[in-house]
Amino acid sequence: MAQKEKRLLIIEAAVRRFGHFGIAKTTMSDIAADLSMSKALLYYYFPDKNHLCASALEYVMEQSFDKAQPALHAINDCLEALLFVLDRRMDFVKNYYNLLEYSMGVPQQTPKEIIPIFTKAREIQIKLFADILQKGVDSGQFYGMDVNEVANILLYSIEGMRFSILKNSGGLIFPSKDEFETILSLQKKMVGILVKGLSP
Repeated sequence: MAQKEKRLLIIEAAVRRFGHFGIAKTTMSDIAADLSMSKALLYYYFPDKNHLCASALEYVMEQSFDKAQPALHAINDCLEALLFVLDRRMDFVKNYYNLLEYSMGVPQQTPKEIIPIFTKAREIQIKLFADILQKGVDSGQFYGMDVNEVANILLYSIEGMRFSILKNSGGLIFPSKDEFETILSLQKKMVGILVKGLSP
């Protein structure tokens, strides 16, 4: 088996383990055992759990983005497209809650290996929002604007709602699944207000 294929097998096994048991309760030995692989071989591909976690997170983000792209391109109405992105973001959180809880729980404690993955994810989301907004400008749904600036503001607003909910929930470090539903509802209302304000 080629090294690239073996690396992918390890990442997929890690995603399953992390998704079911959480990262804190998963050891490198568990993943090696799942693959009938020696720990030494596992460490050859990934020097520690943080590197494996970062690769697993990057893998599921890319998979989710690639899966959503065709459906998103088929949507012409900008509000519908923005709501679609919000729904896919929430589906991602639900599907990979245990992986995200570890990675995003306390920003100051986010492993340094994971920070570039979140930076990349943020850049992808801004581009996604900017493309939707540009489509709206081109089709006359929106006034002319700096689409990158508005996309940044939109993402900051969406992200900020998570912290507002946390502030009101007793200082927890990561929202519960029920709280994420509340966050999604608020995000959709905010996007509706934004779209109305940008429309001629």
